[in-house]
Amino acid sequence: MRKLLVVNLFAIFFLVGCGMSEKDKTEISQITCNVIEATRNMDAAQRIKEVNSAREQMGEERFLGTDDEIKESVGFGLCVNLVRNDENYQSLLETKKEEAEIKAAESLLELQRLAEETQRLAAIEKINGPCSGMWEDTKESTEATIEKLGRLPDYCENYTADFVLSLLRQIKYEEIDKSNYMVEVCYDFEDYSVLSIQDLKLSIDWNSQRRNEGAKLCEKEPFDITKEELEFFSEGIKLQCQKNSEGCHEDWIAEG
Repeated sequence: MRKLLVVNLFAIFFLVGCGMSEKDKTEISQITCNVIEATRNMDAAQRIKEVNSAREQMGEERFLGTDDEIKESVGFGLCVNLVRNDENYQSLLETKKEEAEIKAAESLLELQRLAEETQRLAAIEKINGPCSGMWEDTKESTEATIEKLGRLPDYCENYTADFVLSLLRQIKYEEIDKSNYMVEVCYDFEDYSVLSIQDLKLSIDWNSQRRNEGAKLCEKEPFDITKEELEFFSEGIKLQCQKNSEGCHEDWIAEG
């Protein structure tokens, strides 16, 4: 009988000495957090009570923090770590906060980038509008002429690289009236000086695509003179901004 008592006492001391397993602690903490997160309208006192009840079961120190700390742990996905009283909880929390700050900063930068991108495209579209509209009008007029007269309109002859390059040379050497509609809406340096070099390239590409839609309708081969147009615009914009830099993009001022 005495031997049995000694064995039982040894078993009790062994169990107490080992304490609760990490698995059991995690399960108790998880259940507690599930209750906290799932129970609607749980007040602050009840949340603190739930945490301390779990800690008591695990033989951990009492939670002496605030309800805000509990809600913070839930928000950062660290509720189990808080309830379980992990030694590295504060370190984990700081890491989560830093990650959240970085993510928030990245989100803000992305929003700013999208806003700037929207402004950029709006500026290009505003400047390109009249020229693009001219190509669209020409396209509609061509379609109407073909339908009514069964032939291509005379201006279809203008849908060639040679014609456009000739026009650029006339503008460059001031051999053409600036009141010419195409010159006014498509080749006004002052309009394009507000764009960066990158955006100017995009603008030229857009108009080139529309022009080639018209060329195709006029049964002309599509052509690419975007390189020549970029050189033409760059030279003209630089000269324009040297005379008056107001409203000019910094790309042209720096390069001018």
